[in-house]
Amino acid sequence: MKQIDKNFRELMKTYQPEKSPGDFTVHVMNRIYAETNRISEYKPVLNKWFLRIVYAFIGGFVVYSMFNTGSGSMAPGGSKLFSWLPKVDLSEAVEAGNKITGILGGLPQYMVVIFLSTTFLLLLDQWILKRKHIG
Repeated sequence: MKQIDKNFRELMKTYQPEKSPGDFTVHVMNRIYAETNRISEYKPVLNKWFLRIVYAFIGGFVVYSMFNTGSGSMAPGGSKLFSWLPKVDLSEAVEAGNKITGILGGLPQYMVVIFLSTTFLLLLDQWILKRKHIG
């Protein structure tokens, strides 16, 4: 053990640390700043075309719910308001809607909350992106 200590001391006596260039800190900080700017560039989570498809799907579902003429359950006054529209047999669409409702109805509540929260955050993401480009 003493021999190792002696060798270490001799090594440390002859050791001379390397001198760094005078602009070393400036170069390091410039590289860090460049990386930070590259990372902080804002990019939306989802593509705008994907969100448009999702919006169209949700809008179609809302329109279908409003003009549901294929089933017997109408809102009061609905038959008078939309009597000029041709009657369409939507029984297959109603069946598909019932299947989707059955599937979604079987989900735990926390899954529905996660889905709604994710949807809200994606819409907020798009709104912030639009506000950033406007301002």
